[in-house]
Amino acid sequence: MSLIIQSLPLWSRIPPRPPQLSQFQNSSRPKPVIQAGQVQRNVLQIARRSANYHPSIWDPQYIESLTTPYGEECFGTRLEELKFEAKRLLEATVEPFSCLELVDSIQRLGVAYHFEDEIKNGLDGVYGVGAHAGDDLYTAALQFRLLRQHGYGVTPDIFSKFLEKERTFKPCTSLDAKGLLSLYEASHTMIHGEEVLEDAKEFSVKHLNYLMGNLQSNRREQVQHALEMPLHWRMPRLEAKHYIDVNGRSDERNMVLLELARLDFNFVQSNHQEELKEVSRWDIEALETLPEYMKICYLALFNFVHEVSYDTLQDYGWNILPFIRKEWERLCMSYLVEAKWFGNDNKPVLDEYLRNGWISVGGPVAMVHAYFLQGQPIGKDSINFLDNGSELIYWSSVATRLNDDVGTSKAEMKRGDVPKAVECHMIQTGGSHEDKREHIKGLARDCWKKMNEECLKCSLPNNYVETVLNMVRTAQCIYQHGDGIGTSTGVTQDRVISLICEPNMSLIIQSLPHWSRIPRRPPQLFQFQNSSRPKPLIQTGQVQLNALHIARRSANYHPSIWDPQYIESLTSPHRDECFGTRLEELKFEAKRLLEATVEPLSFLELVDLIQRLGVAYHFEDEIKNGLDGVYGVGARVGDDLYTAALHFRLLRQHGYGVTPDIFSKFLEKERTFKACTSLDAKGLLSLYEASHTMIHGEELLEDAKEFSVKHLNYLMGNLQSNLREQVQHALEMPLHWRMPRLEAKHYIDVNGRSDERNMVLLELARLDFNFVQSKHQEELKEVSRDRLVENYLWAVGIAPEPKFSNCRKGLTKLISILTVIDDIYDVYGSLDELELFTEAIKRWDIEALETLPEYMKICYLALFNFVHEVSYDTLKDYGWNILPFIRKEWERLCMSYLVEAKWFGNDNKPVLDEYLRNGWISVGGPVAMVHAYFLQGQPIGKDSINFLDNGSELIYWSSVATRLNDDLGTSKAEMKRGDVPKAIECHMIQTGGSHEDAREHIKGLARDCWKKMNEECLKCSLPNSYVETVLNMVRTAQCIYQHGDGIGTSTGVTQDRVVSLICEPVPSQWP
Repeated sequence: MSLIIQSLPLWSRIPPRPPQLSQFQNSSRPKPVIQAGQVQRNVLQIARRSANYHPSIWDPQYIESLTTPYGEECFGTRLEELKFEAKRLLEATVEPFSCLELVDSIQRLGVAYHFEDEIKNGLDGVYGVGAHAGDDLYTAALQFRLLRQHGYGVTPDIFSKFLEKERTFKPCTSLDAKGLLSLYEASHTMIHGEEVLEDAKEFSVKHLNYLMGNLQSNRREQVQHALEMPLHWRMPRLEAKHYIDVNGRSDERNMVLLELARLDFNFVQSNHQEELKEVSRWDIEALETLPEYMKICYLALFNFVHEVSYDTLQDYGWNILPFIRKEWERLCMSYLVEAKWFGNDNKPVLDEYLRNGWISVGGPVAMVHAYFLQGQPIGKDSINFLDNGSELIYWSSVATRLNDDVGTSKAEMKRGDVPKAVECHMIQTGGSHEDKREHIKGLARDCWKKMNEECLKCSLPNNYVETVLNMVRTAQCIYQHGDGIGTSTGVTQDRVISLICEPNMSLIIQSLPHWSRIPRRPPQLFQFQNSSRPKPLIQTGQVQLNALHIARRSANYHPSIWDPQYIESLTSPHRDECFGTRLEELKFEAKRLLEATVEPLSFLELVDLIQRLGVAYHFEDEIKNGLDGVYGVGARVGDDLYTAALHFRLLRQHGYGVTPDIFSKFLEKERTFKACTSLDAKGLLSLYEASHTMIHGEELLEDAKEFSVKHLNYLMGNLQSNLREQVQHALEMPLHWRMPRLEAKHYIDVNGRSDERNMVLLELARLDFNFVQSKHQEELKEVSRDRLVENYLWAVGIAPEPKFSNCRKGLTKLISILTVIDDIYDVYGSLDELELFTEAIKRWDIEALETLPEYMKICYLALFNFVHEVSYDTLKDYGWNILPFIRKEWERLCMSYLVEAKWFGNDNKPVLDEYLRNGWISVGGPVAMVHAYFLQGQPIGKDSINFLDNGSELIYWSSVATRLNDDLGTSKAEMKRGDVPKAIECHMIQTGGSHEDAREHIKGLARDCWKKMNEECLKCSLPNSYVETVLNMVRTAQCIYQHGDGIGTSTGVTQDRVVSLICEPVPSQWP
């Protein structure tokens, strides 16, 4: 199934621990039998046809390498200047003939979309003149073509003056090559019944071919190009590039328009390149009824449809899901019809084939999507179009199907596919393949007449009408010389390169400084509502809510301080190859140093240094091997307090079974520390850091902490500056509690000023920090939106290693969605609305969307799509269906939010124990950590399934600690906003004590949580990297809330930390 998976676009993507999960299966292993209703199939025995399609010729690396300077500001400035000059030229051109030629030139050059109003004004004037624009054939035909293309009511009577009494064209016109060419192009705008235009086409083709040999080269090239395919049928973007070249070689060219067209083409091309890069990388319970190979495809479609629906709801306020869902249903039904034809060896006749084929070609589903993706207006006509279908889309889809079949039928028949249009007509009438091929071509040409007619009657927006026509033009372009998709070498390859990769060489390039050229018809649809207009009454079951009269609280959060343009401006040279090469050299040297260090104390100090510098993730195996050796030595590693404490801390942090008995030698008989240790500042500092790895019941380490804090404070004034700085830093917050990434940057600075620094490790740390930072910058650009910078800080704090990029991006999205949902429950939603939202989460059904108030729909859809995106990625990459797990966690989270909303609504004041039984979930720790497990690609086994099914004490205590630290930092601000009591206030309610006493009590509880977490780390069988992630959640919470609400008001310390981590490189001598 790998080929199926690889052919899916990467952008196409598809909750608490479920207490009774019974079907957690490895989806990467095919099951002998799949059951779906009454259907049983042995998937190992089903014969699968192979299409044997030509493999893609497009290397993803090549696509990613596409760069262009045309998005730069200097080009944008020049583009605006040229547009202004062209607009002035249009406005100044009042003579009808000149206006027509100017409009024609602008359209052919591909820049007419800039001047829609000016062109309309000019053509209004020409239309007022009527048939008096000119007496020559060229002008009359040009006038007719342009006015008809733009929807004016012109008729072929304009050509009467060029006809004999017998309604044939006058002989004098047969020698007018320019006029004949113009007549030929105009004739292709004909509709059924316009015999004059039919005659005009035949007349012009006949005489243009006759004159061909006597024409000058430029004119002959134009005629050949037109006779190959008329302008009205051509793909506009490709035609624009062709005409830019033709116009550039003309003596009559307008340099302003030519430069504008060249620059605009390249500017648009740069957008297309970025879009190409983006798309070359991107009821749900039905998933379980499908064979394994179908699940990824189903989820990809499911999530794409909901992504489009979400974006449209967000941007335009319309719930379009019923429309596009219906079109996908029709498309798949049409595919099933063809599959049954094949399976039953049916041979449909042409009429039967086309009744199905206009749908199966994908035209209707594509054009309905295009309508919404273009942000077209919603009104009476568009709703009627979407509900009852469109003749324009019908005929354009028929034309697309016919062109497709003309180009691909030979190849598809070789693959054993169902008969196509050519073969169906042979079945129906007999005759040769070539005769039937010409007949199908004639039908395709007839479709243009119907489309032209529908364009005149259609009240849909002009740019959308053009989009529908462009589908047929593109099909003709792709299938003109055969199967331009199945075998995309040759003409198609050249066209893609021409359109996407090769810029037009513009005069402006030569004038730019070198530095600026950087590489770089649905029959029965319903329920179409304008979601942006609040309804006076929302009805769901027995609940009626007057949406206009609900009093909404405002949280009055501080606005984001992060300018998106600033985020996008972040650049770093540290991803360049030279840095990567040097980084690998330094890692090699550091690895040799680790392997060569065998003396226990030296090795412990080296490991401590490497960890503090933030580069230990490069040497996990070497560190483990060395610590295995040190653990074998036991307590004999050293007799001094510094060494013993360092030994204890590092081994315990790495999960070795060491006990506090290692400190017995430093105790008196009364189990107090010996007096001589009170003067050993280095030993006391090491003991202090070690004590914070304590678990409940280790009174010795409690005593060690108090002893070391007391005497370090006593010695502070007499210490040398470097050591004093280290002690102050430690007493502020112990190393075990600090956010590793921030600590690494701090320690790089400290170590850089030390006389005992190791230059290899220091250079490695500096370079590695900058290298990882550059990766974080790029990730931030991907996810940066309002308040996402702070959310990204959470993600960096929790999972900083480069390999966890997906985890960081996923957590940033999660925290952003979680924050919005939290605010809805805390601030904006009424209790009745919150009940609806919670019930929708429990149902986990997209149909639940219709039960929600308008403002909740976007949030629900965003969550729905995010969860299925994560589930899809995990299924695709690791073969596990994790949807039940993360779905259950979101249900628990929203239930906890609802509990708090009820407390607020009923003015309940919970005591601390009751608060924390709910608060450890409502802080978001469990949902974040379950997501993190899968986003990191952690292994699935007995222990992890048990953890996901039954919970984890480690996650419980880390979530309690996160809740307590959150409350310590945000309590004052949230109480001012009128929120429910937080931990401090709940303790005051329970005990009647002061605010300060309660605050100190909560701090003590937070410290106690660390003991429980440390204990759980020793017992936990989950991967070490994941255990560290759980601890990092608490560390990051402490970092963010250390000086107050570091998220709600992100100026000051939080701002400085983001700048430090994401924006400022470490000073380095390299290169």
